[in-house]
Amino acid sequence: MKKVSYWGGIIGFILLIVVGYRALLSYQEPQSEQFPFTVMAEDSGITGWSNGKKQWYIKADSVKSYNGVIVLTGLSNGILFRDGAPDAHFSAQHIEYNEGTKQLQFSDGLTMEMDGKAYTIGSGIWDGVKRLFHGVTVELKQADSWCMTAEAMDYDEGVNSYTWSQHINIVGHDHSGGNFLVKADKLVFSPEKKQWTVTGDSLINWQRGQSQETFAIKTTAIVFDDEASHISFPDTFSFTGNDCTGTGNNALATGAEMNINSIHLTSGDATIQATTAKLTNEEWKFSNNVIYSQKDGTQFSANQVVIVGKNVTAEGPIALQRGGSQLTCDSMTVSQGEKVYDLKGNIHYEPQAGVTLIADTMSLNEQTQQAKLSNIHITHNGGDFIVGDNADYDEGAKILVLEQNVCATDKQGRVTRADKAVYDIEKKTIKFQGKIKSSKADDS
Repeated sequence: MKKVSYWGGIIGFILLIVVGYRALLSYQEPQSEQFPFTVMAEDSGITGWSNGKKQWYIKADSVKSYNGVIVLTGLSNGILFRDGAPDAHFSAQHIEYNEGTKQLQFSDGLTMEMDGKAYTIGSGIWDGVKRLFHGVTVELKQADSWCMTAEAMDYDEGVNSYTWSQHINIVGHDHSGGNFLVKADKLVFSPEKKQWTVTGDSLINWQRGQSQETFAIKTTAIVFDDEASHISFPDTFSFTGNDCTGTGNNALATGAEMNINSIHLTSGDATIQATTAKLTNEEWKFSNNVIYSQKDGTQFSANQVVIVGKNVTAEGPIALQRGGSQLTCDSMTVSQGEKVYDLKGNIHYEPQAGVTLIADTMSLNEQTQQAKLSNIHITHNGGDFIVGDNADYDEGAKILVLEQNVCATDKQGRVTRADKAVYDIEKKTIKFQGKIKSSKADDS
């Protein structure tokens, strides 16, 4: 026996059971080409057999036949078998089959369990000519994953497709332990792909993983599988989280991970744009053409930005603009709580026009406006330069203090070495301190 998987099969079996029930009670054996089953009374019910194997079993309180209409009431404990084992269960309070119109009507409820799904339908009708089923007040439970209710469900056997409509609500949880609630007006199910597609305006409230982080997502399309292990948003959508809002285009959520394309996200005082993003319970990662902006005017671009709690890590090349100055580097970490910038690699900083600070590392405390730099090289006045191993920078006063191996060279080639040098960025002047030695470049 072919596996009974979905509505076309089970409706067909119920139809055979109705006809078989009447055949048994009227002591008429149906013709084999129309009804290829042997029908037998068994345990106060009837059983259908084929090729020596049990195919179905059903009980009914009453059966009537008049003017081409067969009526069964109180159907209970209906079982469809596969290879001798129960494969699907169903029950119905009232079934009518019109042999003329080929319509099978369930007017007072129908319940079915098959393939891990449990259906409850307030009423429904199967059109045997068009091979269509229409049910109202429908509930579907998928194992322990989710439960869906809708005002209507239609099944088209020709294309083997289900369409749920009108006030759809889906409540469930994903594989990471997160919970979701979907509200929609239309949903289509493909049995071959085991894929559910929500179309039209819809809303999903999703608590990701075991965290308390909740997203409210508005979109025109949602696609998910039977176990809700993959949830995708193939079109443009908008979302609101605990402390964020944003938009995206084409996203895929698997477990506690969500991948988004063309994301634009605002979180707290920051706005982030990127080509792709991966959001997990532990971190948010943005990649390709990332632009990170803050309300105070600070902005930087990077190839990748990772946010963990209040810490932001960026990989370059990075271009940072803040307070009217520009800075580039290879990598950067920002502590949002303490407002500390830690920069590394090929740092080029222009605190004002005509002055460039080049360094290997730089740590800037935005609250105190103090910074520390290593392996620093300063150019100014179109050619003069100063180098030193370490430097302290007062951003407010625009004063830079260089220490260890300080060496300055002017445009005339004069070289000055000192223990320490104080450089005034605004005035572009240098004061040497400690042991000082000056010479021409060719004398050094």
